[in-house]
Amino acid sequence: MDSAPIKANASMESLELKRPFQSIERHFENVDTENENQVPTATTSTAGLITAPLHHLKRVKHIHDKLRKNPVGASGASLEKAQLFSNKTHYNPHDPDARISVKPGKARKLNHHCSMAVDSGQGVISHIQADFADGRDSQYLPTMTLQVQNRLKANELRMTELLADAGYSNGFNYQFLDLRNITPWIPVFGK
Repeated sequence: MDSAPIKANASMESLELKRPFQSIERHFENVDTENENQVPTATTSTAGLITAPLHHLKRVKHIHDKLRKNPVGASGASLEKAQLFSNKTHYNPHDPDARISVKPGKARKLNHHCSMAVDSGQGVISHIQADFADGRDSQYLPTMTLQVQNRLKANELRMTELLADAGYSNGFNYQFLDLRNITPWIPVFGK
């Protein structure tokens, strides 16, 4: 199992600031409605809206303040504007599913996340999926594993081992694989 960023067909130059999920007036209307024990109407699309919780936004602000004091020396990060983009505060209206992703020593870019499972003995692609690029590899392992297991089961085959890099390493994933009688060949990340 492995993954790779796939460049989005969108540019960092066209990022726009997300707007609040709802106006103050709408918020007060919803509060009044809730106080009357009625269910408020839901918004259908959240593209371009701030949906992150307040504590996430505070963390982003703290990181931005820190970057302003001590700029990062990574390639492409020397521009002050590039350092201050976050998926919590910005989006690309041309490709709302594209996410800003960062790799150590590389510039921030708009990408998608492509994960792939391959039968290493036969060289056959067992599963491939696209996700948002702001997630970690480790969070996609359970879904990928279940998809591969279902596909193999439909063909009367069984998954017994899983090989992946340290990006897929975490305690939940080791337990998840152990409960399914799959031997994980995943190096432990860090200590």
